[in-house]
Amino acid sequence: MLSNNLRILLFTCFYILTLKSGYVKWIPIWFIEPVYVGILGLGLLFFLTPRIIPVSRTIQSILFTVVLVLLWIVFSCIYTSSPEIYKHKFEKTILAFLLFFIPFLFIREKKDLRFFIPIYNTCALIGALLVIWAFITNKMDMFIIIEKSDESTVPNYLFLSIFLCSALVLNLPNNKLPAILFKVLLFTSMIVLGARSPILFGSLIMIVYYSVKYITSIKKMVLFYTLAVIAGTGFFSWKGSERLFDRFESISSVRGNRSFDNRVYYQQKSIDMIFQRPFLGTGFGSFAKEMKGKDIIDSPHNLFLEMGFETGIVGMLLMILFFVFTFRFMIMIIRQTGDLQLKDLILRFGLIIVYFFLTAFVSLYLSNSKDIFGLIGCFLALGNAIIYEEKCQNKQQLESGDELRVMT
Repeated sequence: MLSNNLRILLFTCFYILTLKSGYVKWIPIWFIEPVYVGILGLGLLFFLTPRIIPVSRTIQSILFTVVLVLLWIVFSCIYTSSPEIYKHKFEKTILAFLLFFIPFLFIREKKDLRFFIPIYNTCALIGALLVIWAFITNKMDMFIIIEKSDESTVPNYLFLSIFLCSALVLNLPNNKLPAILFKVLLFTSMIVLGARSPILFGSLIMIVYYSVKYITSIKKMVLFYTLAVIAGTGFFSWKGSERLFDRFESISSVRGNRSFDNRVYYQQKSIDMIFQRPFLGTGFGSFAKEMKGKDIIDSPHNLFLEMGFETGIVGMLLMILFFVFTFRFMIMIIRQTGDLQLKDLILRFGLIIVYFFLTAFVSLYLSNSKDIFGLIGCFLALGNAIIYEEKCQNKQQLESGDELRVMT
């Protein structure tokens, strides 16, 4: 029988390996796909320690919504115009939904995510150091922005930047010196990579969080924004920010920017197609076929428009409902939790979910949404463990009270 510490450590390692399988795939140590290693490890671990705690009614409604989303996606596969591509996309989508449900099999106590943040940070640190090394040695060309021929040689620049920003957001409440240096390293590597949305959303969340958390007077507000402007000026006047500025300047250039222009065009056409086929959509995995006549995986770079385009308004509304229920539960659990350390952990997961939610409007698509579904699954499983422990404690108190009354 495994000890609880070892069980949770193994779960965290295998789960993050599955979650970040594309991120670690470039490391030349794998004889088989890392995602298979992670899934097999999780399956064996559950076989050795098979125990599940009851799911609260509040979370059951969220799980039921996710099941409806998945069933509607399966239904949309029937009438897709891209019968070959949808299979490949469906496999990746199933993995994302699987990562949503897996934490409910392993998280049984509110302390069962204690290894998650350290291991997540370690993976982010490796990525940040890789970027800094590439910058110092003038090898940033390995992170080619467009038309990358072999994405497995190094992590994709955009997804790596999104991951680094998620680690930055996850560590916002931690303001000890090592954590501050770690966040500076992450932000520096994000600037060097030059991805636009992680910089924008990461900066926005940082400013809002620190403003709400620490600004309690006019003097503090003036000091905070003065320091923010000085820090921003220092970062963006640094040579390493040239790649980022080139990305932003290309948006307004006379020639235009293919990445930006394509996203605007795709999103406009997606809205038109949603109105043309509002109920069923064009079928799962059919975006590129309908938009460009090519049988490849593509999307409007907007998770919700993708759902509307391929699965119709029903699928899009179900996805929106899922996030509404999730954020409602997030607010409820933060308000009800009195333990400051536990509230800090909940807040950190809440911040990273907010970040991925914002990113879903500009960069994510369903088949590469492992992070957002996986982290929401961990967050909800943690909330479920908190609710379960409180119910057990209340039950024990009632039973103790009954015993005292019987004795008297």
